[in-house]
Amino acid sequence: TRPTPRNQRTQYRTSTSWIQNGQQWYGRETVSGGSNDFGYRFSYGHRNANNYEAGNGVHVPSHYNIGDVLAEMGYNLTNSQRIEASYRRLDQSHTAYPGQFFDISSAETNAFNLRYIDEDVTKPWTRLTTQGWYNKSNMAGNTFDTTKAGVVDTVDTALSDFFTAAPRPPGLGAYSGPVLANFAGTTVGNIMSTGGRVMAQFGELDELSLLTGFDTRVINQRVNEFYTLEPVYTTPGPGPISTLAVPDQFTTGMPRARSINPGAFAEMTVPWTSYFHSKIGGRGDFVQTSANPATLPLNTGTIPATGLTQNNGLYSFYMVNQLEVTEHWSAGLSFGQAQRPPSLIDRYADGMFMGILQSGYRRVIGNPNLAPERNWQIDASINGKYEKWRGFLRGYDSWVINYITYSENSARDPTGAVLLNTLNTPLAELRGFEAFNSFDATPRITPYASAHYVYGVDQTLGQPLPQIPPLQGFAGFRFHDPNGGRKWGLEAFATITREQDRNASIRVTGLPGAAPVPIEMQTPGWTTYNTRGYWHVSNSLTLSGGINNISNKTYIQHL
Repeated sequence: TRPTPRNQRTQYRTSTSWIQNGQQWYGRETVSGGSNDFGYRFSYGHRNANNYEAGNGVHVPSHYNIGDVLAEMGYNLTNSQRIEASYRRLDQSHTAYPGQFFDISSAETNAFNLRYIDEDVTKPWTRLTTQGWYNKSNMAGNTFDTTKAGVVDTVDTALSDFFTAAPRPPGLGAYSGPVLANFAGTTVGNIMSTGGRVMAQFGELDELSLLTGFDTRVINQRVNEFYTLEPVYTTPGPGPISTLAVPDQFTTGMPRARSINPGAFAEMTVPWTSYFHSKIGGRGDFVQTSANPATLPLNTGTIPATGLTQNNGLYSFYMVNQLEVTEHWSAGLSFGQAQRPPSLIDRYADGMFMGILQSGYRRVIGNPNLAPERNWQIDASINGKYEKWRGFLRGYDSWVINYITYSENSARDPTGAVLLNTLNTPLAELRGFEAFNSFDATPRITPYASAHYVYGVDQTLGQPLPQIPPLQGFAGFRFHDPNGGRKWGLEAFATITREQDRNASIRVTGLPGAAPVPIEMQTPGWTTYNTRGYWHVSNSLTLSGGINNISNKTYIQHL
């Protein structure tokens, strides 16, 4: 986080923005200032919007109402020692998520951060930072809004089909007529993260130096999803029609789960020559995850009630090399190995609805025995910078052992959702690149272009990995004042996205020899045209604006 100001008279900053599509408003007011030893910064922001309208006239459920407060204060204990504290509060209500199973009716976050910085030249270290934090978020959601009518109708139909095929209750004859499921869902959840870090720097970072320290992170999380349905059976035949209403409830989500992660790290900067330097580092961690079996659903539990505590020792190391080839060109080559533990959701999700694999209509079942991922990666880059031209090309290739992905459960879910199980695939590969270049054609015109791409494949299964975006790029022109755009600028550019035809197929749970099942659909490519600009009217006033998707084109994002 940035430090609070010192020796600054009180300043006020007001900003506001409006986007026509969805009537999206955002405003923020900030006041800051400080004396010789004390500084402060306070701000409040609020954003509000209605549903977004797609190019074909369809209204996409995406309304929201969000407000946040940020308070930051700093105090100099001595000329070389200071403390910085911050508090952020965020409140969210009436928020719709397109493609997700639940909307959020209310959510709140409280976040605290405290840092102590010591730069006393008489101490052994160049800089010592001690930090502690605490964050807590609560949320509640449901399927009550009219924006969820399509989801609820789909579930009602699936449940009706399920009850139609189910055995009839005693005394009732053959089924006839609709079965009304009257499905409704609510969700509540919370997550807490807290921890601390002590970090010491010996030497300046552009010289021979060492950065080392240790930290501890704790995460505590729970999600409950409650569902109510009322199947109604009817008996046909002459005379009165007999009915039987059977109210029912079931619960999914994630039990109370916890992750404790102490670790230590070190990084050394080595300037081998004036034009070649390296960073060599490593980290070791112990991660324990656990879940409370007493908080598992009694009637719909899908994960075992025992063996929920898992301990993992993790380590990572890396070497980053940077070479100044000439005055205008530099190159980089890096490699490393790192491990990542499964998340609490990966291990303990108990049939909870999640918006993954192109849909919010997926239910995920975790696996407490998941192994940590291990990633071996190499990165390479080349950078150029001349008076009128600048650009770079960066690429990477990574091999991930025990990559965490999903398999599709062959069991039929009564709600009609796709059941997914988390699993480790023995080997996956991810590789990609990003590129950028711009050229000052004249003092007032700068064309530019950029692109980025990720290729992912499950090497063991021989199938594309899920949740991989397609190739995307930007190309356009910047028109600006002769001073490099310090006064004004106008930009016209295109967003170009390629079709994604590498659609994932995944395993079938419990059937090793079964053919992979498709889980994603192909999405077409698209191009939109946009413009934006700004004008620094004075030192205290800046105006900016723009138009996205000028032709009002309808398109689909792959993810």
